[in-house]
Parts: sequence; structure tokens; C-alpha cells
Amino acid sequence: MVLKQAFEGRVSLVCVGNELSGDDGLGKALAEMVSGMGDCDFQVLFTATAPENFTDEIIGFKPEKAVLVDAGDFKGRPGETREVDIGRLQGMHVSTHRAPMKMFANRLRQEGIEVRFIAVQVKQTGLGEPISREVMESVGKLADEIYSIREKN
Repeated sequence: MVLKQAFEGRVSLVCVGNELSGDDGLGKALAEMVSGMGDCDFQVLFTATAPENFTDEIIGFKPEKAVLVDAGDFKGRPGETREVDIGRLQGMHVSTHRAPMKMFANRLRQEGIEVRFIAVQVKQTGLGEPISREVMESVGKLADEIYSIREKN
């Protein structure tokens, strides 16, 4: 995964997930970490399980890229981070929003926005469970990398 390329230019970071379902809550954790790292020169949104409800806000920001981050099950190690072709989501369980995610991405592409999708391998997604240690560590590393990339731009 080449994060540097994903975060160059005008970017909307779209953090997706259900904060009540274990590792699926990573989107909120990432949005809070990145937003709390000082001045952000890009849009950071936590969309819960309905990123499509933020379409107008994203389009209004006029980003070159939208980077969607969500929990997924691609049979990797818990906490493993991987860029996934959004067209291939049918073969991967992505939390609770697989079908709308693809439609959401297509809508953004219609506006000329490049869409990148980053998935973090889940360990536990039970209702009321906390985010696992492995996933929290990955979220922290991802936030640090994003901040480092943006700081250099």
C-alpha cells in the first residue's frame, strides 16, 4: 500500500464504521486521532455506517481524492492494513456497508474524485466489544503515517 500517493493533493478522509461493534469502530478512532493531531489541511469525516449521507459534504469540499477507511475481513492478520480495489468488495466482508460503499464510491467518481479504499483486518466485531489491541495499534500507526505525509506537503 502506498499511502503517500493516496494522501497527496486535496483529500477527503472518510472514516467508516460502527463504534458499537468492536473493530468496526476503528473509523471513529482514526477520525479522532487524525483530527486531534493539529491543523489538518484536508477534510476528515467520521460517517458511521452511512458514508452515502456525506456525499454532498464531500463533493462540496472539492477533493481530488477521497480515501475511505473501514474495517474488513480479507483473511489477513488482525490489524493488517491493505488497500483494496473497491470494485472487488464482493469477495470481502466489509463491516455492515458493502453494497452501499461501492455505490457511494461510484457516485464520487462521477464527480471526478479519485477513490481509494483502505481496509483494516478485523479481529472482533461483536456488539459491545472494544476495539482489539491489534487494530488500535494499526489505527495509531495509520494516523501517524497520515500526519507525517500531510506535514511534508
